[in-house]
Amino acid sequence: MLDPRKPAGLQKLHDAVRESNNRMDKFRSNYKDLLKQYVGARYSDDAADKDNPLNLMEAACTIYMQALAAKPPQVTVRTKQRRYKSAAMKLEALVNQELENPKIMHSIQRAVIASLMGMGLVKVGIRPAGQVEAYGESMDYAAPYVDVVLLENWVQDLSAPTLDEADYYGHCVEMRLDDVQNNPDFDPAVAEMIEGPAESGDDSNSLNTISGPTDKTRIGQWVKVWEIFLRREKLIVTYSDSVLHLGPLSVKEWEGPPNGPCHSLFYNDVEGNAMPLAPALTWLPLHDMVNSAMRKLNRQAERQKQIGIAAQSDTAEAEALREAADGEVVQVTDVNAIQEKAFGGINQQTFAWMLQLKQLFSWHAGNLDTLGGLAAMANTATQDQMLNANSSARLTWMGDRVAHFTKAVLTDYAYWLWTDPAVTYEVTLDSPIGPMPAVLQPEERDYDFFLNELEIEPYSMTNSPPSQKLQQVNTLMTQVILPMAPLLMQQGINPNIPAFLQLVAKYSNLPEVADLVTVNGAPLQVDGPDVSKRNAPPVKVSTENRVSRGAGGMQGDETSMIQRMMAAPPQGQLPA
Repeated sequence: MLDPRKPAGLQKLHDAVRESNNRMDKFRSNYKDLLKQYVGARYSDDAADKDNPLNLMEAACTIYMQALAAKPPQVTVRTKQRRYKSAAMKLEALVNQELENPKIMHSIQRAVIASLMGMGLVKVGIRPAGQVEAYGESMDYAAPYVDVVLLENWVQDLSAPTLDEADYYGHCVEMRLDDVQNNPDFDPAVAEMIEGPAESGDDSNSLNTISGPTDKTRIGQWVKVWEIFLRREKLIVTYSDSVLHLGPLSVKEWEGPPNGPCHSLFYNDVEGNAMPLAPALTWLPLHDMVNSAMRKLNRQAERQKQIGIAAQSDTAEAEALREAADGEVVQVTDVNAIQEKAFGGINQQTFAWMLQLKQLFSWHAGNLDTLGGLAAMANTATQDQMLNANSSARLTWMGDRVAHFTKAVLTDYAYWLWTDPAVTYEVTLDSPIGPMPAVLQPEERDYDFFLNELEIEPYSMTNSPPSQKLQQVNTLMTQVILPMAPLLMQQGINPNIPAFLQLVAKYSNLPEVADLVTVNGAPLQVDGPDVSKRNAPPVKVSTENRVSRGAGGMQGDETSMIQRMMAAPPQGQLPA
């Protein structure tokens, strides 16, 4: 077992961290390059080198973030032990109450974006938050937090084939020098000897430099210290490179969740390697090719000009024609002596090539046009639904990773809420008679959180369109409530048909449902536009024609355009 309290043990840990930190420079560099493409050249002077007229990187990352973590999750808390069900219900209400804090969801969404370009990392822990009255005296208490860890500060044991097998992981923390020297958790004999910035690796990969140099803009003196979690030893070791010979700043026993304070999100494992393959790294070549073609087309468009040409002997007539107003008649000797010619302009094959590359990018990134709802991809809703189902295979797989990551993060967050020995939490429980206030006392949390199998399960992180809600409501009514109606009525529960029709009218955007039924002789009230003020429904005339079409929507239009432009002769060349 490694003992970082001893000089030899701390030096061995430092050497291992330094080696892995140097090996991670390439991954940090890749991440920074992808982030520059994400923000584009107009973000700052130090962002992307060239302008990206079609920023496909930003579009793809935003679409996936919206599809994977569009809104804050809700959780259910389950336990297999009946005597703990009351406490589990209160914990569920407490966690959902805490999730109203936008900082938690913001950290999860930032991790999702980071996972597309490298690896999403968050740290879950507690920090001092004040004092509370408990057991007749004032006690310090700490509140849980969820913070993002940037890849530029992250280090992990790259000698291990996977992160789960790593002996250590951690990150570099920037702190003000006076905060380090006054930190009561640090060894004062070591902290007071830190005088300047500690070594932390190559700052050229710092993401903050994308918005410009920051060398002389910070207030105060800042230093960097390493905070490393030793998985086997269950220790948190904090040390500074500059005073390594004096020993660590602190070595603490880890008393939190078994996997440590940090969680990672990624999608593509690389066999035998701890670092994953970022999806955006595979998108980058097509992104570059599309924008290179777009810049070329823009240069061609700017060179395009249309001018009149005339023989030298017809100079006077050409000048008269140039100065003539629109609609004016000008006399010339020979109407064919002066001609209008076009030069330059967009090359059709280059334009077709760009469109084809854009389609390839959408396909390679998982059919972005369908995932993002950017355009209909088929001629009918049924065909679109089939395409959505096919394109969602990758999204479902990625969503499972995000759900597992979110579950781990919120489980640790709930752990820190649960194990606070001083705070009494006020919560609101849902009940058949309405919201009911309750309290979660420290006495109810006097057993081990994990041994009693309390399970946190997040859900509802993605937006549900009205059509999907309509399908769910219809399925619930026709397959659950109505078949069980006789049994429900025996217990005094009656199906609420007017409420069902109101939901149908709302989610289908059909206020005309109010014309179909009445409630005790009165019109059905529906949410939406005022029924009395709308015009009479138009007469719908349908004509059925059997036709053979290619792919519909924007992709089909682009495909037809590509075929026509590829078949056309190059500019300046007559057809054969």
